[in-house]
Amino acid sequence: MSLNTIMSIQKQRKNRRTQIFKDIFEKVKLRINHYTKFGQTCCTYQVPYIIYGLPHVNLGEIADYLEKRLTDEGFSASRVDQITIYVSWEESVIIEQSRLNKEKKTQRKHERDMDAMDENRNKELLKSLVSYNN
Repeated sequence: MSLNTIMSIQKQRKNRRTQIFKDIFEKVKLRINHYTKFGQTCCTYQVPYIIYGLPHVNLGEIADYLEKRLTDEGFSASRVDQITIYVSWEESVIIEQSRLNKEKKTQRKHERDMDAMDENRNKELLKSLVSYNN
């Protein structure tokens, strides 16, 4: 088997996996639409153990993907267990989730800035030690 063939197989598998995740996400959106039509503002979604016609995929990875995509689209999504996600689109919950996400983002930026300062300080210290030893 040539390297090109192997790379092609890997690419096909990756594309298939991505498509599976997207298809499952569309099913979650259909469930949300269904609940919305009946006046609900939340629902749960459990990643199915078996999806007929699809190869076995890691259920936790699918749940991670769904949780991230739902959050990225503005829903409040949180894990109930490894494969179950609670989704809310109630306005007050979304506003609070947005506020928390902004706080987390600010905190992560602050941590990155502090790490960069530490790294620069360590580089300067190393330079001074090297020049001192010369």
